[in-house]
Amino acid sequence: MMAAVRVFVAVLVLLMFAGRTGSVHDGPLLLLVSFDGFRYDYLDRSESRVQLPNFKFLVQTGVRAKWVHNSFITKTFPNHFTIATGMYEENHGIVANSMYDPELGKLFHLNTTDPEWWDVGGEPIWITNQRHSGGKSGVLNWPGMQVEFNSTLPFRHLPTYNGSIPYHERVDTMVGWFKDSENPINLGVLYFEEPDRTGHLSGPESEEMDKTLDMVDRTVGYLIDELKAAGLFERMNVIITSDHGMMEVSQDKVIELDRYLDPSTYLWVDTTPVTAIWPHDEVTREHIYTALHNAHPKMHVYYKEDIPAQYHYRHNRRIMPVIAVADPGWTIVQNASTSREWNLYKGNHGYNNSYLPMNPIFVAHGPAFRTNLLSEPFNNVDIYPLMCHILGLDQHPNNGSYENVAHLVKKSTSWGPPPSTSEIIVPEGVPAFLCTYKLGVAIGLLLVLGGCIVGCGIYMQRIERSESIKQAHYTNLGKAHSEEDGDIADKEPLLEAEGDV
Repeated sequence: MMAAVRVFVAVLVLLMFAGRTGSVHDGPLLLLVSFDGFRYDYLDRSESRVQLPNFKFLVQTGVRAKWVHNSFITKTFPNHFTIATGMYEENHGIVANSMYDPELGKLFHLNTTDPEWWDVGGEPIWITNQRHSGGKSGVLNWPGMQVEFNSTLPFRHLPTYNGSIPYHERVDTMVGWFKDSENPINLGVLYFEEPDRTGHLSGPESEEMDKTLDMVDRTVGYLIDELKAAGLFERMNVIITSDHGMMEVSQDKVIELDRYLDPSTYLWVDTTPVTAIWPHDEVTREHIYTALHNAHPKMHVYYKEDIPAQYHYRHNRRIMPVIAVADPGWTIVQNASTSREWNLYKGNHGYNNSYLPMNPIFVAHGPAFRTNLLSEPFNNVDIYPLMCHILGLDQHPNNGSYENVAHLVKKSTSWGPPPSTSEIIVPEGVPAFLCTYKLGVAIGLLLVLGGCIVGCGIYMQRIERSESIKQAHYTNLGKAHSEEDGDIADKEPLLEAEGDV
């Protein structure tokens, strides 16, 4: 009898440890990945050039959009922050890679992390996630990673952007954050520089781009393998997207501002193909506009208030008084002899977002998403409400709409995991892990098992005692003799729990 009781206790200890879910967050899991400059049609390249089996696996078992309508201007920082916040650039305030704020009297560069530039209305998904009980975010190299929003940073992040980290190490770091034994994240946000770099230096149609796309696909394959090895792949919702596309440019297609304007009369805030101009005090914006308007047939010039409404690029003090926009494939420089971009680049982006090659990819896979679905295009501002829906978060005000992307998601809510500890009322004085869903089921099953073990033990004890009485009768011992099972059980080793299982 004692042996049965001890086995019961040992199994209870094992199940208590096995039932703990602290090594992986109990709620829905989401990983947002951006491959900078991944044009929407790179996935459709001829298999004789590049095969991309890992992307195709995710597409066949998940969803793909034909393309995503990104935001004007089609550059890296503005669109990455739009994806993260669901806001157009005029609303979240990161209106270009290079900006001038007349109220601050300062210039913004790519390494600027002061919240006065970033925390002006938009809330990135990693902060929205942490506003909810139990939410923890990990951000690796995404623009805005090191910025405090309402004095809050991502729970996991790098101290500064580091583009030298090998891609497989970025994957290892992110997966490690998800399976951290003490404080696992439930949202990961991960950035890669390619294929943007290759697109600039070699052009989107080059053989070098084919090699880079193969490398990117192998990175996706490594991510899949590592998620599977960690036991996370079936639970992980993965969104792979980008900020913009890419197109070929030529040194024969260049517009020189020095032909029309004295460079000492203005501050050239942002460069090409959308040129942002701040007139110096002694020069009026009318002078700048008049000098550039109709100066070149491949350049369109706007007063700030006349920028087309569909660009959502008017209502912000960081949008310069005069904007010049080059036609696709053309480059705006001050002087062709000194322009680094014009001399080096074979591909570029930043053009009108209605030009199809500027649009990026969207591929998603996981328990929340439908399978083998090709979606019509939607806007990149819709990705934020989609992520909030998957994670069960209250949205910060944004310009997107979940209704535009609801067709990507399974109608049933069964894709969600069991309620997390934070969603269960924990009685005072009771450890939270004892109230988790999984452990509750385990303990319930254990009680049934324990009842069976105890019942069998009592039944066997009665049989043994009956046989002992019979034997005593047959040998004329004159008294009943019975052995305690515990004396034998004490000689048996007790099964010990060896930590979490």
